[in-house]
Amino acid sequence: MQRVMQNFYDNEINRLGSGSEKKRVRKLCDKGFISMTDRRLSLDEEDIKERFKVSKKLLVKLENSRLLRSEPRVGGVYYELSHDTLVEPIRKSNRKYFLPRKVMFRGAICLILLTVFTAYYSFMYLREEKKINPLVSQGNTFSEYGNYNEAIKKYEKAIKKGANRVDVYDGLGFAYTKLGNYGKALDNYKIAVKMDPNFVTYNNLGNAFAKLSKDNKAIKNYEKAIGHNSHFAKAYNNLGNVLSKLGKDDEAIENYKKAIQIDPKNAYTYFNIGNLLSNQGKANEAIENYKKAIQIDPKNAYTYFNLGNLLSNQGKANEAIENYKKAIQIDPKNAYTYFNLGNLLSNQGKANDAIENYKKAIQIDPNNANAYNGLGYEFYRLQRYEEAIENYKKAIQIDPNLTVARNNLEDVLSKKD
Repeated sequence: MQRVMQNFYDNEINRLGSGSEKKRVRKLCDKGFISMTDRRLSLDEEDIKERFKVSKKLLVKLENSRLLRSEPRVGGVYYELSHDTLVEPIRKSNRKYFLPRKVMFRGAICLILLTVFTAYYSFMYLREEKKINPLVSQGNTFSEYGNYNEAIKKYEKAIKKGANRVDVYDGLGFAYTKLGNYGKALDNYKIAVKMDPNFVTYNNLGNAFAKLSKDNKAIKNYEKAIGHNSHFAKAYNNLGNVLSKLGKDDEAIENYKKAIQIDPKNAYTYFNIGNLLSNQGKANEAIENYKKAIQIDPKNAYTYFNLGNLLSNQGKANEAIENYKKAIQIDPKNAYTYFNLGNLLSNQGKANDAIENYKKAIQIDPNNANAYNGLGYEFYRLQRYEEAIENYKKAIQIDPNLTVARNNLEDVLSKKD
């Protein structure tokens, strides 16, 4: 069986193109997918590209040949050998490939001793790994389904049992980030980056610093991520966000454009450019970028909402209404969308439709004073004065400084008298 598997491995290697390509794949299989204790390991696609210079196309080819298999996880796609039975045949094949026979002969005794030691270490290590791996796997599953508190419990239990691994601390950082505990996220990402200073971890560390408004440190880590991988679009995008926040618009745009050059199918970058241009008062350019974002990702409610706001400001009420309605279809829990839609319908004289949207805004956000004021105004227009008074008073109760509600209340009281 071992010889069959070794022949299979050698044949798949020989089918590859250049000698350098074969060497890179052998190194990936031997050093990347197999641990020192002859245990299969999983590697992130980006990590494979960075450390072993093996392209996505070549990974797919190896997967199709059944040498590798892939698994989508949180944060990316991971690859590993297709079966445990490949480990020893790959070791044997690569020893013949990398080591001259003379060296193999002289090192035979050392290899025997090493084998004895490795066998003992492997036994001890695997005994612990059998306890750790299920916990990490459970943590990953909880994280994927949004149960971050349970994910944290599993990761921390794994650490107590000896899981001193990058993926565990990365998982903890991700879970704490999702829970809004950015300090804890930062602590875990720092440990992860010390263990493996790769571009993904530096980017995660930058995100944690950004959430804590430690912008200069965030910038440094995004730059480190780019230094490790100049084709990592996410780092350019994130760097652009921090620079935009600091008012460095030209530098932000430059980084957004680099992100798009690398990944022209990233809707989030177009969305960010749209926001920046909107803040600069460049409405037409912002609209163009929002529309590009929607072409790529038609399920982002915020893009429709922001686009609706700009179209409304330009007096394009019907187009704005259309975009607000699309935003509501995707995210029916955003009070501001209903409120803005209510305002446009009110301007069109559609009082009943406006009332319906103001009420929905209030159901979601009972402290929305402006929605109560808008609702009061529509009742006033319909000469339903008692309801108008009631809603104006609620608006003032929530926000005593809402002058427009006070003025509207005085007006309706005078009409009533």
